[in-house]
Amino acid sequence: MDFTRLRFYRHTALIIPQTGRSAVLMALAGGEPILVEKTAGSGRVLLYAGGANAARDNLPLKPLFLPLVLQS
Repeated sequence: MDFTRLRFYRHTALIIPQTGRSAVLMALAGGEPILVEKTAGSGRVLLYAGGANAARDNLPLKPLFLPLVLQS
């Protein structure tokens, strides 16, 4: 997947605590996190700062979107 073809028009600003339990999986060119993973007990939580529609970004229109949601 060519991540340079993703376009983000609006996103929610995420503030990531420096606890060492979070990992930024995807960030904008300026370094703002878009996808963050955090461990929670024996599992994990993914927080996506984009949207599930084309008004916020074009990720839902890309082939990567559905496998990302289903495998998370």
